[in-house]
Amino acid sequence: EKRIVRFDSHWDAPFVEGITNKNGNTAKIVKNVKTLKETYPELVDPIISTMGKIANEARVAIIKNDVEKIAELMNLNQGLLDSLGVNTYELSRMIYTARDNGALASKITGSGGGGSIISLCSEETIDEVAEAINVEDKTIKVKFSKDGVLVNRRAPPLP
Repeated sequence: EKRIVRFDSHWDAPFVEGITNKNGNTAKIVKNVKTLKETYPELVDPIISTMGKIANEARVAIIKNDVEKIAELMNLNQGLLDSLGVNTYELSRMIYTARDNGALASKITGSGGGGSIISLCSEETIDEVAEAINVEDKTIKVKFSKDGVLVNRRAPPLP
């Protein structure tokens, strides 16, 4: 059963979103994972099931404001995404650049195959992580918020 569950959290963790200049092909990624699942169901089904368990554990960790656990779960999830073949060299480079420069965790966001990563940082490391990724890619500093996406009309336009 697929459903969206809203929950309260007072967590405002800092993140860096890293953005490549490459767009992913969601249809192709989904097709590749479907083919992998059909070819190796006994291997792929447990991976997908584990990803669901990680999402549930992460929800609890967010509610409890357990940053260390959230970081561990994000990194575990990224390893599983890698095993499904949805990562690219560009995304992987950003993930390891973020981790090497102080990110607590880093993983792809979206369907994979291009696009973006999200890196959980501390207030002390967010600038260093953003600067390191900015060497080759674009970044946006964001915060987790119960308010959802907010538009700052005074912010400069995105390039």
